[in-house]
Amino acid sequence: MANGPQAASIALRVLELIMSIILLGLSAGFTADIREARVIYNLVASVISVTYLGYVGAFVPIFFNYNSPSWIILIMEILNFVLLLSSWAVVASDFPTDCPTNSWGKQNCQIYQTMLAFGIMDWLLYTFSMSFFIGYSYVPEIREYGFFHQFRFTDYYWGCIFVDPHSGLRLRHCFGWRIFDWSDGKDMERVVANSHGQPEINVGGVGVGGAGGVAGVGSVGAPGAAGVKSADSQQANSPASKAAVTAATSTH
Repeated sequence: MANGPQAASIALRVLELIMSIILLGLSAGFTADIREARVIYNLVASVISVTYLGYVGAFVPIFFNYNSPSWIILIMEILNFVLLLSSWAVVASDFPTDCPTNSWGKQNCQIYQTMLAFGIMDWLLYTFSMSFFIGYSYVPEIREYGFFHQFRFTDYYWGCIFVDPHSGLRLRHCFGWRIFDWSDGKDMERVVANSHGQPEINVGGVGVGGAGGVAGVGSVGAPGAAGVKSADSQQANSPASKAAVTAATSTH
């Protein structure tokens, strides 16, 4: 079951996609009959919005396993906010009121009027998503980890509005390559702290010893050195090992 940030992110992104697709369809339908600069501007704004939503809604989950650099989200949120604000503003600046006698024709005039409503709704949705992202994700990230952390991959819930604080260590997929990754050192600390005798996990040259949660250094897929040493010493000191040594000695 989705928590609060997940549910809000899903709702906002789905509504933004619906509004952008409707705006795209209306502006494309109008442009098919009449070339109007204001409508073409709305068409371009809606195409950029749909493309961005495809990035956060499909590309990031599929290829980056919900990881994305924060600076991309920041730039695209601000860009869509500005484009949609200006798109419905230019429509409102020359808004027809009498469609039956309008030179565009009644149907095109009604399409033009409808574009204003959906443009405003889409802009309001982006206002919320941009505000939530900056206030709850971007600013805390910069404050805690520094300015340059935004150029690294950060774990997000679906939709890339809220940071996922419980991602921990997980497999990241990138164009068919499977890469172990963690957003920062705290994730690795959580993995070490939660090992407690679990089978060893080796990531990027760091091994977490399964015996007693002892950490060691080793190559990917190979046990950590400290973990192996600890396990060997415990096995050598066990009663069964001592009995086997005594039996072998007496035999000779």
